[in-house]
Amino acid sequence: IALAVPAVRYKLVYMVPMFALETTKAAIFSAGAGRFLGGQYTECAFTWIGKGQFRPGDQAKLHIGKVGELEEVEEARFASICIGEDIVRAAVKALKEKYPYETPVYEVYKLRISNCSGQKYWNCTVCAAQIAELFIRETDLTFSVIHEDVCRA
Repeated sequence: IALAVPAVRYKLVYMVPMFALETTKAAIFSAGAGRFLGGQYTECAFTWIGKGQFRPGDQAKLHIGKVGELEEVEEARFASICIGEDIVRAAVKALKEKYPYETPVYEVYKLRISNCSGQKYWNCTVCAAQIAELFIRETDLTFSVIHEDVCRA
């Protein structure tokens, strides 16, 4: 008997100025992000509101702020699930197309099944056992992140 192999799940996390949150959300959801449990749930996500900061250098292509001066902006940190590599790649592409500034700040985490107390979880925030791997390697994103927590059963 051949068992179906579940699609690899990814978490896409990005920071965005408040005025562009709804536009970027719509773009990644249109690309297939945010679907869970075979499509029983759609547009699944979590948003944190906070304050971002940056100090533009001489070569910055400014949209706001002044060269050399610290700028603080209210921003959202947005996270959503992507089922399959094709979906996460499409969601990142959609994010880049709708992001209002030069380069979006984003992270892609590859999730794995964890077995805590005999229960299987895909969502790393439920179980606290995760491997995060930045899997999109592009010229504007040349680092990788590996992280593993111990399951607290």
